[in-house]
Amino acid sequence: MTGSRSLKKFIYVNSRLLNKYFLKGDRLPAEAPMYVVSRDSTILPEFIGKTAMIHNGKEFKETTLQPGSEGMKFGEFSFTRKICVFRKKEKVLGKKNFR
Repeated sequence: MTGSRSLKKFIYVNSRLLNKYFLKGDRLPAEAPMYVVSRDSTILPEFIGKTAMIHNGKEFKETTLQPGSEGMKFGEFSFTRKICVFRKKEKVLGKKNFR
C-alpha cells in the first residue's frame, strides 16, 4: 500500500446542502446567500461566486466564495474561537512614593 490515505477519501458535501441549493428544481436566486451549518462540507466549483453564511457555533459569518477556494472546507472561512490579544499595561503617571 503506497501513497497517502487522503487520496483514497472522497469529497464530502452534506446532502441537505446539495438538495437545498442545487438538486431541486426551484433554485434560489444568485443574490440569496447559502446558509451553511455543516462546516466539514467541501466547496464545489458550483458554489464559486455565491455568498455563503457559515455558522461558527454562535452566529453566521458572511463570506463570498472566490475562485481558487474549491476543494477547501467551509469551516476554513469561519473561526470558532475568539482571538485573544494581550495588550501591554500602560504605566501610571503621577506621584511616586519616595520615603
